[in-house]
Amino acid sequence: MRYKYLNRFDRAVNKAEERFGWLKSNQAVVTRTHEGDKVMVFERAGLIFVFNFHPTKSYPDYKIPVRQCGSYKILFDTDDNCFGGHSRNQANV
Repeated sequence: MRYKYLNRFDRAVNKAEERFGWLKSNQAVVTRTHEGDKVMVFERAGLIFVFNFHPTKSYPDYKIPVRQCGSYKILFDTDDNCFGGHSRNQANV
């Protein structure tokens, strides 16, 4: 994500927090950390948070461990075009 899109992304995160209230929910459960990939996954308030901190790699087919099987939807993604990304990820996973 480029710096000039950070304000737009912050707005989206704040709106999502107002809707889902993860800051007030119970403690998060970390389901995956991978130092080599620079990826961290955790669950909180019924949501799954996936962070890729790698400076150069994107993982469009990365397997995400979840505690409950089902269909998931991406709420917001730094790779989304509106945040200056390349729109490589599918909204429904």
